[in-house]
Amino acid sequence: MDNEFFSPLTVVKRLGAQCVGIMMLYTFVWTAFIAQHEVRTGNHPDLESTAIATANGVGQVDTLIVIYSIATTVALDFLGGTLMVTARYLGNKFVKPLIERHKAEGRVEGREEGMAEGIAVGKAEG
Repeated sequence: MDNEFFSPLTVVKRLGAQCVGIMMLYTFVWTAFIAQHEVRTGNHPDLESTAIATANGVGQVDTLIVIYSIATTVALDFLGGTLMVTARYLGNKFVKPLIERHKAEGRVEGREEGMAEGIAVGKAEG
């Protein structure tokens, strides 16, 4: 890790696109639920009044959508970091020793095969 100063602005630059994407997803889903509710109740005589009621319903929760989007983004970032650290730990703890052991066994087997082949060639020539 370099010596870059980390501030909230750095986090916003790094996770801004993900947060906006999640916010758009939440807004779309919430709008669909509100629109479905407004259409099912049948309280509105035309499409325009249904659209206005849907927009009012979404407008009442826009702050929650922003908060949930930020919380989801931070939680997913934390989860991703945790998974990366866990994978690196497990790789260092279990996989690397296994690879090193197999390499060492391969060197020993290769050396033994090479010596046996050299002896066989030497006997055939001499």
